[in-house]
Amino acid sequence: MGRKSDILTYGRQLHDVGRLVAEAVHEAGGNDEDVKRIFDKIVQRQIGMLVMGKLKLALQPCQIHAANLIPDWCKEIVEDVAPTDFKVSDLEFIRFLNEGESPIGGTAMRQKAVVLKANYGLSDAKRLLDHQDEIPTDMRGKYIVFTGTVLRVSDGVLCVAYLYWFVGRWCLDFGRLDGVWGDVGRLPRRK
Repeated sequence: MGRKSDILTYGRQLHDVGRLVAEAVHEAGGNDEDVKRIFDKIVQRQIGMLVMGKLKLALQPCQIHAANLIPDWCKEIVEDVAPTDFKVSDLEFIRFLNEGESPIGGTAMRQKAVVLKANYGLSDAKRLLDHQDEIPTDMRGKYIVFTGTVLRVSDGVLCVAYLYWFVGRWCLDFGRLDGVWGDVGRLPRRK
């Protein structure tokens, strides 16, 4: 009986946290779509890192590595492409999955990026961050992947950079190539 009571209490606490988060988002000028994005796996990861003390709020997520794009935990750059000269208005952000296609692994996504001529790298991500006010607003709620730069982290895992919309700005993060990349992902490419 005590265990069931604990589960119900925990459920109520989660409900209360969700309600408080939704209220805070609305008070900050957000809408229901912004609230839904909080429950996206990428944002859940950021919240988990924040709670565990592995993400420091003193630094804005998209500016953590803005000066030196390579994160501290990166062991080496395995592969990189030359920076692309572009204006944000010259770009389109395309799907790497076909309609109805299941999420794919990072290696398959990188192969598609090359075929689609959308294999941009970490320096291009920096350029977009520097001009983030020009990124179309319909990209919010999606993530923009930069498959042209592959980083190896200290435990040997390979990662690529991506941008995501969080708390009113575009932020830089890194995703594992051995992970699954889904339907909200987009690749930048010249129109």
